[in-house]
Amino acid sequence: MPLKIVDSNTRHGKFGATLIHSPKGTPLPPRLVVRSNDAEISARRRSAADLVVAQFRNQLPDRKILCFFADYHCLVFEEHAGSKAARGLYTPVRPGLLSCVSQDVVHCAVHGDSNGYSPNPPEFDHLIYLDGNACRDEIGLTLTLAHELQHFIQHCNSADPWAANKMISTLCKLLCDSEVAALNMKSFQVPVEEEARIVAKRTAENIFGPGMVAAYIATKVSEARARCDENDAEDWSFVLSLPVLGGLGAELPDTTTLYDLASNTKRIYRQTLSNHRSQLTSVLQAFKVDPAYDVDFQNLDLGAFFEGSVS
Repeated sequence: MPLKIVDSNTRHGKFGATLIHSPKGTPLPPRLVVRSNDAEISARRRSAADLVVAQFRNQLPDRKILCFFADYHCLVFEEHAGSKAARGLYTPVRPGLLSCVSQDVVHCAVHGDSNGYSPNPPEFDHLIYLDGNACRDEIGLTLTLAHELQHFIQHCNSADPWAANKMISTLCKLLCDSEVAALNMKSFQVPVEEEARIVAKRTAENIFGPGMVAAYIATKVSEARARCDENDAEDWSFVLSLPVLGGLGAELPDTTTLYDLASNTKRIYRQTLSNHRSQLTSVLQAFKVDPAYDVDFQNLDLGAFFEGSVS
């Protein structure tokens, strides 16, 4: 479908991107691609995304990242996520990691707005994808985009804790149901996920106010229960239970002051995962030979997470 491209120079390209270019002397901002045939909807989503990015100010890594806002629900993404309620993802742009999104997203990530094909290297180093489910309203878009931007920060600025958390999620997929239940840890309680939810809620509270955000999340809890999706209901309930940290018109502080990712990751390893060290070692070895992830795991020291005291 034809898409309009708008940036400070109002230039046009193939894939219908809302393009943001970095002014001289400032960190490279995310490139926003808003997919919609409705100009009013596109403008609202662009404005909501701009407000989220502005909350992070100079905290975002100076890397080339594409943020793609879909106007449809992607079944490939749903299958990858394992849930119809899935709303977004963050991933490095590497071979083998883009099979969970549609081809138009892949093409934008690899080729940008060019009509040509020059995949070496890709146009972008990182991708945030927001499914159509996340873009239906401004608060949902805000929560999801802030969540995924925090994953981007984690990967670039806290590489070892990010990798250690990736291993937790992978381990849980390998364990049987009874072993996962014995961990007594929901997916949203994995430290990178908990931190991302804290930052997302704080960001939304700063933009819309705590009252509107709480009412929105309560509605999401009810909707999840109405469709008998208890996992999603528990997730939204967890976010609702997080303390009010933001306020209308406030700014997002340095996100490292909201949550100690490294210490909380070590706590999970030492208090919850001590009986699974051999399995995690096997997971680590698999990542080290996986060309999609080897660069993230080559220097990871599991001992640093299992041993010593938690500060």
